[in-house]
Amino acid sequence: MFAFSPVAPPFTSTGHFVDTIQTYGPTWYGSPEMSIFYNTNAAMPSLNFSWTLVLGVLLFRHLKGWHKLWGPVYTVLTLFAIVIIGNHFSLDAIAGGLLAVAAFFVVELAFRRRRGTH
Repeated sequence: MFAFSPVAPPFTSTGHFVDTIQTYGPTWYGSPEMSIFYNTNAAMPSLNFSWTLVLGVLLFRHLKGWHKLWGPVYTVLTLFAIVIIGNHFSLDAIAGGLLAVAAFFVVELAFRRRRGTH
């Protein structure tokens, strides 16, 4: 998606947000040497939210008792954080969530085929 249609995050398209990584993050992250790894036009889909959703589901499925709640809590807090600080629009997170759901579907399908249960 990033190569075909770069979609910039809110902090690059409005004057209402600050690039928190560049402003408050580690100095090595904003250095010229690291700039090749930092793509400011890679907001859609939100891979931050994709990875968070995957981890949240895994925490919920594998932790016991009240610890299960860490999965949804972590996912929701990350969703709010990436939108509030202007790294992603809500639609970016929705697309990232759909990407994570698709990944779970593909993995489940692969496991079922491997076991011979369709």
